[in-house]
Amino acid sequence: MEESARQVLIVTGWLAFSSTLVIWAAFAIVCFIQSRPNGRPNYFAGIRFPSTMRNQQTWLAAHRVGLRHAVLSGVAVVPVTVILLFFLYSAPLVIAILEAALFAVMLGWIIFAGAAGVKAAKQEESELR
Repeated sequence: MEESARQVLIVTGWLAFSSTLVIWAAFAIVCFIQSRPNGRPNYFAGIRFPSTMRNQQTWLAAHRVGLRHAVLSGVAVVPVTVILLFFLYSAPLVIAILEAALFAVMLGWIIFAGAAGVKAAKQEESELR
């Protein structure tokens, strides 16, 4: 493999790794802060759907579910991305592809967590009625 192509793959692997960690950390921090008893519906940070923003109980229910998914995704995906990083320099093409795939998995998990949060908020709303 040509040296410049190898360097591009190494940078790509590092970018995918850091992007995975950043979106996971941002989601986990937001869910943690918003799942606390003083978390309130707002238009700046959180799982913002009409069903989650109806009242404080639906907001908290959505973010508690989101926090569970953030912890699960952190336990499942983050260690794998860190371990793969150790092999980035020996097999840059394979590792860069795997890091990018794990980024896609993390992004999909966050979207799924949002949907689960909306479902929890709707369930909470139906229990309040």
